[in-house]
Amino acid sequence: MPQKGIGKAIAQRMVKDNYITILVDIDTVNGKLLAKELNGIVRFISCDICNADDVENLFNTVMEEFGHVDVLVNNAELLKTM
Repeated sequence: MPQKGIGKAIAQRMVKDNYITILVDIDTVNGKLLAKELNGIVRFISCDICNADDVENLFNTVMEEFGHVDVLVNNAELLKTM
């Protein structure tokens, strides 16, 4: 999740280094909060990375809006289920 820990630190660094930063998470509320908190060109896109249609829509959106991806960081949290 980008709103805490390593994901948040990575996003902060990307913004500091002047990257257009796209935050992706299933948690829309916290994802939007972090996007507002960061000072820079930041966009939040809600996506369930376990859903192939969501992932396809994510990449279509990114390509339509920005045309390319320079850096991709995969920082998915492992959730334990019982």
